[in-house]
Amino acid sequence: MRFRDHTLGNDCVFTVPERYTNLNPVGSGAHGTVCSADDSITHQKVAIKKLLTPFESNSSAHRVYRELSLMKHCHHPNIIRIFDVFIPEGNQETMTNIYIVMEYMEHSLRDVIQQYELTCEQISSLTYQLACGLKFLQSLGIMHRDLKPANVGVNKDLTVKILDFGLARADSVTSTPRLTYYIVTRYYRAPEVILGLQYDEKVDIWSLGCILGEMLFRDVLFMGDDEIDQWHKITKKLGTPPPAMLLRCSKRVREFIEQKAQRPSSGKIDLFQKVRELGPSDPNSKCNYDRAADCLAKMLTIDPTSRTDVATILEHPFLQLYRWTDFEQMPDQATLDAARDNLRLYDTSTMGVREWREKVFHLITTTWQSSLGWETQPDGAVSPRQAPQPLNSSDQYAVTFASNLTLFSPLLGYMGYKIVQRYFPENTHRQHALCGGIIFLSSLIVSRILK
Repeated sequence: MRFRDHTLGNDCVFTVPERYTNLNPVGSGAHGTVCSADDSITHQKVAIKKLLTPFESNSSAHRVYRELSLMKHCHHPNIIRIFDVFIPEGNQETMTNIYIVMEYMEHSLRDVIQQYELTCEQISSLTYQLACGLKFLQSLGIMHRDLKPANVGVNKDLTVKILDFGLARADSVTSTPRLTYYIVTRYYRAPEVILGLQYDEKVDIWSLGCILGEMLFRDVLFMGDDEIDQWHKITKKLGTPPPAMLLRCSKRVREFIEQKAQRPSSGKIDLFQKVRELGPSDPNSKCNYDRAADCLAKMLTIDPTSRTDVATILEHPFLQLYRWTDFEQMPDQATLDAARDNLRLYDTSTMGVREWREKVFHLITTTWQSSLGWETQPDGAVSPRQAPQPLNSSDQYAVTFASNLTLFSPLLGYMGYKIVQRYFPENTHRQHALCGGIIFLSSLIVSRILK
Protein backbone atom coordinates (compact mmCIF):
# COMPACT_ATOMS: atom_id res chain seq x y z
CA MET A 1 0.00 0.00 0.00
CA ARG A 2 1.32 3.40 -0.95
CA PHE A 3 0.83 6.51 1.16
CA ARG A 4 0.77 10.12 0.08
CA ASP A 5 1.24 13.33 2.09
CA HIS A 6 -1.47 15.99 1.95
CA THR A 7 -0.80 19.38 3.54
CA LEU A 8 -3.97 20.99 4.82
CA GLY A 9 -4.53 24.27 6.61
CA ASN A 10 -2.12 25.36 9.37
CA ASP A 11 0.59 23.09 7.92
CA CYS A 12 -1.20 19.97 9.13
CA VAL A 13 0.04 16.98 7.14
CA PHE A 14 -2.15 13.93 6.56
CA THR A 15 -0.28 10.82 5.41
CA VAL A 16 -2.97 8.57 3.95
CA PRO A 17 -3.25 5.70 1.45
CA GLU A 18 -3.57 6.72 -2.19
CA ARG A 19 -7.16 5.50 -2.26
CA TYR A 20 -8.15 8.66 -0.36
CA THR A 21 -8.21 11.84 -2.46
CA ASN A 22 -9.56 15.42 -2.32
CA LEU A 23 -8.74 15.94 1.34
CA ASN A 24 -10.31 19.05 2.91
CA PRO A 25 -10.08 20.21 6.54
CA VAL A 26 -13.27 19.87 8.57
CA GLY A 27 -12.26 20.78 12.11
CA SER A 28 -9.85 20.15 14.95
CA GLY A 29 -9.91 19.69 18.69
CA ALA A 30 -7.62 18.99 21.61
CA HIS A 31 -7.07 15.38 20.63
CA GLY A 32 -7.40 15.24 16.87
CA THR A 33 -7.85 16.89 13.48
CA VAL A 34 -10.51 15.81 11.02
CA CYS A 35 -10.67 16.13 7.24
CA SER A 36 -13.06 14.90 4.57
CA ALA A 37 -11.89 12.73 1.67
CA ASP A 38 -13.14 10.72 -1.28
CA ASP A 39 -12.56 6.96 -1.19
CA SER A 40 -11.69 5.91 -4.75
CA ILE A 41 -12.42 2.24 -3.97
CA THR A 42 -15.86 2.52 -2.35
CA HIS A 43 -16.72 5.79 -4.17
CA GLN A 44 -18.08 7.42 -1.04
CA LYS A 45 -17.12 10.42 1.01
CA VAL A 46 -15.45 9.66 4.35
CA ALA A 47 -14.06 11.51 7.34
CA ILE A 48 -10.45 10.89 8.41
CA LYS A 49 -9.42 11.73 11.95
CA LYS A 50 -5.73 12.12 12.76
CA LEU A 51 -5.07 11.52 16.44
CA LEU A 52 -2.67 14.09 17.89
CA THR A 53 0.21 12.89 20.10
CA PRO A 54 -1.44 9.52 20.83
CA PHE A 55 1.49 8.28 22.93
CA GLU A 56 2.60 11.47 24.64
CA SER A 57 1.64 10.15 28.08
CA ASN A 58 -0.07 7.24 29.83
CA SER A 59 -3.39 9.09 29.81
CA SER A 60 -3.24 9.92 26.09
CA ALA A 61 -2.27 6.35 25.15
CA HIS A 62 -5.03 5.07 27.44
CA ARG A 63 -7.49 7.39 25.73
CA VAL A 64 -6.56 6.10 22.26
CA TYR A 65 -7.04 2.46 23.28
CA ARG A 66 -10.29 3.33 24.98
CA GLU A 67 -11.73 5.12 21.94
CA LEU A 68 -10.73 2.37 19.48
CA SER A 69 -11.96 -0.40 21.77
CA LEU A 70 -15.34 1.21 22.27
CA MET A 71 -15.94 2.02 18.61
CA LYS A 72 -14.94 -1.51 17.63
CA HIS A 73 -18.12 -2.81 19.28
CA CYS A 74 -20.53 0.00 18.41
CA HIS A 75 -22.51 -1.06 15.35
CA HIS A 76 -25.72 0.94 15.45
CA PRO A 77 -27.52 3.28 13.02
CA ASN A 78 -27.16 6.21 15.43
CA ILE A 79 -23.48 5.71 16.29
CA ILE A 80 -20.66 6.71 13.97
CA ARG A 81 -19.12 3.77 12.15
CA ILE A 82 -15.40 3.14 11.71
CA PHE A 83 -14.39 1.90 8.26
CA ASP A 84 -10.63 1.62 8.78
CA VAL A 85 -7.73 2.50 11.05
CA PHE A 86 -4.20 2.76 9.68
CA ILE A 87 -0.69 3.63 10.81
CA PRO A 88 1.62 4.94 8.05
CA GLU A 89 4.81 3.95 9.89
CA GLY A 90 3.78 0.29 9.91
CA ASN A 91 5.87 -0.58 12.96
CA GLN A 92 5.05 -0.77 16.64
CA GLU A 93 8.19 1.00 17.81
CA THR A 94 8.01 3.88 15.32
CA MET A 95 4.24 4.29 15.38
CA THR A 96 3.50 7.96 16.08
CA ASN A 97 0.44 8.72 13.95
CA ILE A 98 -2.93 6.98 13.97
CA TYR A 99 -5.68 7.70 11.47
CA ILE A 100 -9.32 6.67 11.85
CA VAL A 101 -11.53 6.52 8.75
CA MET A 102 -15.20 7.05 9.61
CA GLU A 103 -18.55 7.84 8.10
CA TYR A 104 -18.78 11.39 6.84
CA MET A 105 -21.50 13.52 8.39
CA GLU A 106 -22.58 16.67 6.61
CA HIS A 107 -23.18 18.83 9.69
CA SER A 108 -22.74 18.86 13.43
CA LEU A 109 -25.85 19.35 15.52
CA ARG A 110 -24.25 22.53 16.87
CA ASP A 111 -24.21 24.02 13.35
CA VAL A 112 -27.77 22.87 12.68
CA ILE A 113 -29.03 24.56 15.85
CA GLN A 114 -27.23 27.80 14.99
CA GLN A 115 -28.34 27.93 11.35
CA TYR A 116 -31.87 26.51 11.37
CA GLU A 117 -35.01 26.90 13.42
CA LEU A 118 -36.08 23.31 14.03
CA THR A 119 -39.73 22.34 14.20
CA CYS A 120 -41.18 20.44 17.13
CA GLU A 121 -41.38 17.32 14.93
CA GLN A 122 -37.73 17.61 13.88
CA ILE A 123 -36.62 18.06 17.49
CA SER A 124 -38.61 14.97 18.44
CA SER A 125 -36.90 12.92 15.71
CA LEU A 126 -33.40 14.10 16.63
CA THR A 127 -33.96 13.47 20.33
CA TYR A 128 -35.38 10.01 19.66
CA GLN A 129 -32.36 8.99 17.58
CA LEU A 130 -29.94 10.21 20.26
CA ALA A 131 -31.85 8.23 22.87
CA CYS A 132 -31.62 5.12 20.67
CA GLY A 133 -27.85 5.55 20.39
CA LEU A 134 -27.55 5.98 24.15
CA LYS A 135 -29.62 2.89 24.80
CA PHE A 136 -27.28 0.82 22.64
CA LEU A 137 -24.21 2.24 24.39
CA GLN A 138 -25.66 1.57 27.83
CA SER A 139 -26.55 -1.99 26.85
CA LEU A 140 -22.81 -2.49 26.28
CA GLY A 141 -22.06 -0.88 29.64
CA ILE A 142 -20.68 2.31 28.07
CA MET A 143 -21.03 5.90 29.25
CA HIS A 144 -20.25 8.47 26.59
CA ARG A 145 -19.50 11.24 29.12
CA ASP A 146 -19.08 14.00 26.52
CA LEU A 147 -22.43 14.23 24.79
CA LYS A 148 -22.95 17.69 23.29
CA PRO A 149 -24.16 19.15 19.97
CA ALA A 150 -20.61 19.34 18.61
CA ASN A 151 -20.27 15.57 19.12
CA VAL A 152 -23.44 14.75 17.20
CA GLY A 153 -23.36 14.41 13.41
CA VAL A 154 -26.44 15.22 11.32
CA ASN A 155 -27.10 14.58 7.62
CA LYS A 156 -29.57 16.41 5.38
CA ASP A 157 -32.17 13.70 5.93
CA LEU A 158 -31.88 14.36 9.70
CA THR A 159 -30.07 11.09 10.36
CA VAL A 160 -28.20 11.44 13.64
CA LYS A 161 -25.00 9.74 14.78
CA ILE A 162 -23.12 10.08 18.06
CA LEU A 163 -19.43 10.94 17.58
CA ASP A 164 -16.19 11.14 19.56
CA PHE A 165 -15.69 8.44 22.17
CA GLY A 166 -12.48 9.85 23.58
CA LEU A 167 -13.96 10.37 27.06
CA ALA A 168 -16.25 7.34 27.07
CA ARG A 169 -15.73 4.50 29.52
CA ALA A 170 -17.28 1.29 30.71
CA ASP A 171 -19.65 1.64 33.66
CA SER A 172 -18.64 -1.74 35.10
CA VAL A 173 -16.17 -0.04 37.41
CA THR A 174 -18.24 2.91 38.57
CA SER A 175 -18.46 1.43 42.05
CA THR A 176 -14.74 2.03 42.52
CA PRO A 177 -13.54 5.31 44.03
CA ARG A 178 -11.31 6.12 41.05
CA LEU A 179 -13.57 8.15 38.80
CA THR A 180 -12.60 10.98 36.47
CA TYR A 181 -14.56 14.09 37.35
CA TYR A 182 -13.27 16.41 34.64
CA ILE A 183 -15.63 15.00 32.07
CA VAL A 184 -18.20 16.48 29.74
CA THR A 185 -17.91 19.99 28.35
CA ARG A 186 -18.95 22.25 31.22
CA TYR A 187 -22.28 23.42 29.78
CA TYR A 188 -23.53 19.82 29.58
CA ARG A 189 -22.03 18.57 32.85
CA ALA A 190 -24.42 16.88 35.25
CA PRO A 191 -24.87 18.23 38.82
CA GLU A 192 -23.51 15.05 40.42
CA VAL A 193 -20.25 15.50 38.50
CA ILE A 194 -19.97 19.15 39.53
CA LEU A 195 -20.52 18.19 43.18
CA GLY A 196 -17.98 15.34 43.05
CA LEU A 197 -20.52 12.59 43.67
CA GLN A 198 -20.42 9.06 42.33
CA TYR A 199 -21.99 9.01 38.88
CA ASP A 200 -23.34 6.51 36.38
CA GLU A 201 -24.99 6.47 32.95
CA LYS A 202 -27.46 9.14 34.13
CA VAL A 203 -24.80 11.77 33.29
CA ASP A 204 -25.59 11.12 29.61
CA ILE A 205 -29.31 11.60 30.25
CA TRP A 206 -28.58 15.04 31.73
CA SER A 207 -26.47 15.93 28.68
CA LEU A 208 -29.28 14.76 26.39
CA GLY A 209 -31.67 17.03 28.29
CA CYS A 210 -29.29 19.97 27.81
CA ILE A 211 -29.19 19.20 24.06
CA LEU A 212 -32.99 19.00 23.89
CA GLY A 213 -33.27 22.36 25.65
CA GLU A 214 -30.72 23.87 23.29
CA MET A 215 -32.67 22.68 20.25
CA LEU A 216 -35.87 24.16 21.68
CA PHE A 217 -34.44 27.57 22.64
CA ARG A 218 -31.58 27.69 20.08
CA ASP A 219 -29.27 28.65 22.93
CA VAL A 220 -27.21 26.90 25.60
CA LEU A 221 -29.29 26.33 28.73
CA PHE A 222 -26.53 26.53 31.36
CA MET A 223 -23.57 28.61 30.18
CA GLY A 224 -21.33 28.85 33.24
CA ASP A 225 -17.93 30.57 33.28
CA ASP A 226 -16.46 28.00 35.67
CA GLU A 227 -17.59 25.13 37.90
CA ILE A 228 -19.11 27.38 40.57
CA ASP A 229 -20.85 29.60 38.04
CA GLN A 230 -22.12 26.51 36.24
CA TRP A 231 -23.73 25.32 39.47
CA HIS A 232 -25.30 28.74 39.98
CA LYS A 233 -26.72 28.71 36.45
CA ILE A 234 -28.31 25.30 37.07
CA THR A 235 -29.82 26.13 40.46
CA LYS A 236 -31.11 29.48 39.19
CA LYS A 237 -33.31 27.64 36.69
CA LEU A 238 -33.95 24.34 38.46
CA GLY A 239 -33.78 25.16 42.16
CA THR A 240 -31.47 23.69 44.80
CA PRO A 241 -31.01 19.92 45.14
CA PRO A 242 -33.21 17.96 47.55
CA PRO A 243 -31.91 17.20 51.08
CA ALA A 244 -31.29 13.54 50.22
CA MET A 245 -28.81 14.57 47.54
CA LEU A 246 -27.07 17.04 49.84
CA LEU A 247 -26.49 14.28 52.38
CA ARG A 248 -24.43 12.40 49.77
CA CYS A 249 -22.13 15.39 49.29
CA SER A 250 -18.96 15.98 51.24
CA LYS A 251 -19.17 18.27 54.25
CA ARG A 252 -17.29 21.04 52.46
CA VAL A 253 -19.59 20.93 49.42
CA ARG A 254 -22.70 20.75 51.59
CA GLU A 255 -21.63 23.82 53.59
CA PHE A 256 -20.96 25.72 50.38
CA ILE A 257 -24.43 24.97 49.02
CA GLU A 258 -26.18 25.74 52.31
CA GLN A 259 -24.38 29.08 52.65
CA LYS A 260 -25.77 30.27 49.34
CA ALA A 261 -29.25 31.72 49.14
CA GLN A 262 -31.77 28.99 48.49
CA ARG A 263 -33.10 29.11 44.98
CA PRO A 264 -36.88 28.69 44.81
CA SER A 265 -37.96 25.46 43.18
CA SER A 266 -40.52 27.51 41.23
CA GLY A 267 -37.65 28.46 38.91
CA LYS A 268 -37.95 24.98 37.49
CA ILE A 269 -41.57 25.60 36.62
CA ASP A 270 -40.68 28.85 34.82
CA LEU A 271 -38.13 27.12 32.57
CA PHE A 272 -40.53 24.47 31.37
CA GLN A 273 -43.37 26.93 31.07
CA LYS A 274 -41.24 28.78 28.53
CA VAL A 275 -41.06 25.58 26.51
CA ARG A 276 -44.85 25.33 26.48
CA GLU A 277 -45.03 28.92 25.25
CA LEU A 278 -42.83 28.23 22.22
CA GLY A 279 -45.81 27.28 20.11
CA PRO A 280 -49.41 26.08 20.12
CA SER A 281 -49.92 22.62 21.56
CA ASP A 282 -52.49 20.42 19.90
CA PRO A 283 -53.65 17.92 22.56
CA ASN A 284 -54.39 15.41 19.79
CA SER A 285 -50.90 15.61 18.33
CA LYS A 286 -48.23 13.09 19.27
CA CYS A 287 -45.66 15.88 19.16
CA ASN A 288 -46.35 19.17 20.92
CA TYR A 289 -44.51 21.57 23.22
CA ASP A 290 -46.39 20.42 26.33
CA ARG A 291 -44.94 16.97 25.83
CA ALA A 292 -41.54 18.45 25.01
CA ALA A 293 -41.58 20.34 28.32
CA ASP A 294 -42.48 17.20 30.25
CA CYS A 295 -39.76 15.18 28.51
CA LEU A 296 -37.19 17.89 29.26
CA ALA A 297 -38.23 18.05 32.92
CA LYS A 298 -37.69 14.33 33.36
CA MET A 299 -34.16 14.53 31.94
CA LEU A 300 -33.13 17.74 33.76
CA THR A 301 -33.75 16.46 37.27
CA ILE A 302 -30.91 17.56 39.57
CA ASP A 303 -30.88 14.41 41.71
CA PRO A 304 -29.70 11.53 39.48
CA THR A 305 -31.57 8.99 41.60
CA SER A 306 -34.83 10.66 40.52
CA ARG A 307 -33.75 11.37 36.94
CA THR A 308 -35.36 9.27 34.22
CA ASP A 309 -33.47 6.52 32.38
CA VAL A 310 -33.11 6.00 28.65
CA ALA A 311 -35.66 3.17 28.46
CA THR A 312 -38.31 5.40 30.02
CA ILE A 313 -37.40 8.29 27.74
CA LEU A 314 -37.95 6.10 24.67
CA GLU A 315 -41.48 5.44 25.90
CA HIS A 316 -42.23 9.13 26.41
CA PRO A 317 -45.15 10.49 24.31
CA PHE A 318 -42.94 13.27 22.89
CA LEU A 319 -40.78 10.68 21.07
CA GLN A 320 -43.53 8.51 19.61
CA LEU A 321 -44.09 10.39 16.33
CA TYR A 322 -41.09 8.87 14.53
CA ARG A 323 -40.48 5.91 16.79
CA TRP A 324 -39.07 2.87 15.01
CA THR A 325 -38.29 0.01 17.35
CA ASP A 326 -35.66 -1.42 14.97
CA PHE A 327 -33.46 1.49 16.09
CA GLU A 328 -33.83 0.32 19.67
CA GLN A 329 -32.06 -2.92 18.89
CA MET A 330 -29.88 -4.58 21.51
CA PRO A 331 -26.60 -6.35 20.73
CA ASP A 332 -26.68 -10.12 20.85
CA GLN A 333 -25.26 -11.96 23.84
CA ALA A 334 -22.00 -12.89 22.09
CA THR A 335 -21.34 -9.23 21.28
CA LEU A 336 -22.21 -8.22 24.84
CA ASP A 337 -19.81 -10.75 26.34
CA ALA A 338 -16.98 -9.85 23.96
CA ALA A 339 -17.46 -6.13 24.50
CA ARG A 340 -17.53 -6.31 28.28
CA ASP A 341 -14.45 -8.54 28.43
CA ASN A 342 -12.60 -6.17 26.13
CA LEU A 343 -13.73 -2.98 27.85
CA ARG A 344 -12.84 -4.23 31.31
CA LEU A 345 -9.14 -4.04 30.45
CA TYR A 346 -8.79 -0.35 29.79
CA ASP A 347 -10.59 0.75 32.95
CA THR A 348 -8.68 -1.48 35.35
CA SER A 349 -5.20 -1.45 33.87
CA THR A 350 -2.34 0.74 35.10
CA MET A 351 0.02 0.02 32.22
CA GLY A 352 2.67 2.43 30.97
CA VAL A 353 2.99 4.04 27.55
CA ARG A 354 5.00 1.15 26.11
CA GLU A 355 2.40 -1.42 27.15
CA TRP A 356 -0.46 0.73 25.84
CA ARG A 357 1.37 1.21 22.55
CA GLU A 358 1.62 -2.56 22.21
CA LYS A 359 -2.09 -2.97 22.98
CA VAL A 360 -3.10 -0.26 20.49
CA PHE A 361 -0.89 -1.73 17.77
CA HIS A 362 -2.30 -5.22 18.30
CA LEU A 363 -5.88 -3.88 18.30
CA ILE A 364 -5.37 -2.02 15.02
CA THR A 365 -3.56 -4.78 13.16
CA THR A 366 -5.97 -7.52 14.20
CA THR A 367 -9.21 -5.56 13.78
CA TRP A 368 -8.85 -3.22 10.82
CA GLN A 369 -5.55 -3.57 8.99
CA SER A 370 -6.52 -6.75 7.12
CA SER A 371 -9.02 -4.73 5.13
CA LEU A 372 -6.32 -2.28 4.11
CA GLY A 373 -3.95 -4.89 2.69
CA TRP A 374 -1.42 -5.20 5.54
CA GLU A 375 0.40 -8.31 6.63
CA THR A 376 1.80 -8.76 10.13
CA GLN A 377 5.41 -9.95 10.04
CA PRO A 378 6.99 -12.33 12.60
CA ASP A 379 8.99 -9.47 14.14
CA GLY A 380 5.79 -7.53 14.90
CA ALA A 381 6.18 -5.06 12.04
CA VAL A 382 3.44 -4.42 9.57
CA SER A 383 4.30 -4.18 5.90
CA PRO A 384 2.33 -3.84 2.67
CA ARG A 385 1.50 -7.00 0.82
CA GLN A 386 3.30 -7.70 -2.46
CA ALA A 387 1.92 -5.38 -5.12
CA PRO A 388 0.65 -7.07 -8.27
CA GLN A 389 3.03 -7.09 -11.24
CA PRO A 390 2.17 -4.66 -14.06
CA LEU A 391 0.54 -6.17 -17.12
CA ASN A 392 2.74 -6.82 -20.17
CA SER A 393 1.65 -5.69 -23.65
CA SER A 394 -0.09 -8.95 -24.58
CA ASP A 395 -2.01 -9.00 -21.30
CA GLN A 396 -3.09 -5.41 -21.79
CA TYR A 397 -4.29 -6.24 -25.33
CA ALA A 398 -6.30 -9.21 -24.03
CA VAL A 399 -7.93 -7.11 -21.29
CA THR A 400 -8.79 -4.33 -23.75
CA PHE A 401 -10.22 -6.81 -26.27
CA ALA A 402 -12.27 -8.51 -23.54
CA SER A 403 -13.70 -5.18 -22.36
CA ASN A 404 -14.70 -4.22 -25.91
CA LEU A 405 -16.17 -7.66 -26.50
CA THR A 406 -18.32 -7.31 -23.40
CA LEU A 407 -19.46 -3.87 -24.52
CA PHE A 408 -20.48 -5.03 -28.02
CA SER A 409 -21.96 -8.42 -27.03
CA PRO A 410 -25.59 -7.27 -27.44
CA LEU A 411 -24.76 -5.86 -30.89
CA LEU A 412 -23.06 -9.11 -31.94
CA GLY A 413 -26.09 -11.09 -30.80
CA TYR A 414 -28.44 -8.87 -32.80
CA MET A 415 -26.25 -9.06 -35.89
CA GLY A 416 -26.17 -12.86 -35.59
CA TYR A 417 -29.96 -12.92 -35.36
CA LYS A 418 -30.33 -10.79 -38.55
CA ILE A 419 -27.75 -12.82 -40.50
CA VAL A 420 -29.41 -16.15 -39.69
CA GLN A 421 -32.81 -14.65 -40.53
CA ARG A 422 -31.56 -13.50 -43.94
CA TYR A 423 -29.69 -16.60 -45.12
CA PHE A 424 -31.97 -19.20 -43.50
CA PRO A 425 -35.46 -17.80 -44.08
CA GLU A 426 -37.00 -21.26 -43.94
CA ASN A 427 -36.25 -21.48 -40.19
CA THR A 428 -38.74 -20.20 -37.61
CA HIS A 429 -38.43 -16.90 -35.74
CA ARG A 430 -37.68 -18.79 -32.54
CA GLN A 431 -34.70 -20.54 -34.20
CA HIS A 432 -33.39 -17.20 -35.45
CA ALA A 433 -33.62 -15.71 -31.96
CA LEU A 434 -31.96 -18.77 -30.45
CA CYS A 435 -28.94 -18.42 -32.75
CA GLY A 436 -28.61 -14.74 -31.87
CA GLY A 437 -28.78 -15.58 -28.16
CA ILE A 438 -26.08 -18.23 -28.51
CA ILE A 439 -23.75 -15.72 -30.20
CA PHE A 440 -24.45 -13.17 -27.45
CA LEU A 441 -23.72 -15.62 -24.63
CA SER A 442 -20.64 -16.98 -26.39
CA SER A 443 -19.13 -13.49 -26.67
CA LEU A 444 -19.73 -12.87 -22.95
CA ILE A 445 -18.06 -16.16 -22.02
CA VAL A 446 -15.03 -15.43 -24.21
CA SER A 447 -14.64 -11.94 -22.72
CA ARG A 448 -14.85 -13.38 -19.20
CA ILE A 449 -12.14 -15.94 -19.96
CA LEU A 450 -9.83 -13.29 -21.43
CA LYS A 451 -10.23 -11.11 -18.34
